[in-house]
Amino acid sequence: VEVRDKSLGRVGQLSGADLVGAEFILRHNEVGSWKVNLHSTSTMADLLRTPGYGLIVTGPDGVIMSGPMLSASLVQSQDDVEGGWTIEGVDDSVILTERLAYPDPAEGDVTAQTIAYDIRNDVVETVLKEYVDANLVSGPAARVVSDLIVATDLGRGETVYGSARFDKMQDLFYGLGQTGGVGFTVE
Repeated sequence: VEVRDKSLGRVGQLSGADLVGAEFILRHNEVGSWKVNLHSTSTMADLLRTPGYGLIVTGPDGVIMSGPMLSASLVQSQDDVEGGWTIEGVDDSVILTERLAYPDPAEGDVTAQTIAYDIRNDVVETVLKEYVDANLVSGPAARVVSDLIVATDLGRGETVYGSARFDKMQDLFYGLGQTGGVGFTVE
C-alpha cells in the first residue's frame, strides 16, 4: 500500500508500523472505497491527509485499487491521548460519477449542443472506451482529465447500443457494462 501525491507519483509506502487497520472495498462496475487507520505519529499520515493525495494498492498482478483521499479525522480518547488518524477515500472511478457524457462531446459550449444524442453501437469495451476518449481525453480542454489514458481496446463483451445525452458517465457505463457482460475500472 503506497501513498501517491497530486501528480499520481508514489511518495511512500505504508508499513506495519504505520497501520493500525485497513479496509479496501472493490465494487463491480461501481466506485470502490478504502479506509486506513494510522498512528498519529506516522509521517505517511501527514502525507496522506494532504488534499489531492491518495493510495495505490498493488498485488502480485499489478494495481488492485488506486484513488484519492476524501476525508481525514483524528480519533482520540482518554486512554489514547495521541490518538490515530482515520483516513478515507475512493477509487479513481469516482471521476465517472462527476462527469457527464455529452450529446456532442467535441462541442465545448453546453448551450451550443446541436446533436440530440451521442449514439454508439459496437462491442461494449469499444463503446465505453470511445465515450471516455471523447468526453474525458480528447474533448474540449475544459473537460479533459489530465493524465487519463485510455487502455488498448481488445474488443471484449457483447454488442451494445449507447445513447448519451448529459448522462452521468457512471450511470451510462453501469448499464452498458451489465448489458455487455464486462467489468470496468479507472486506475
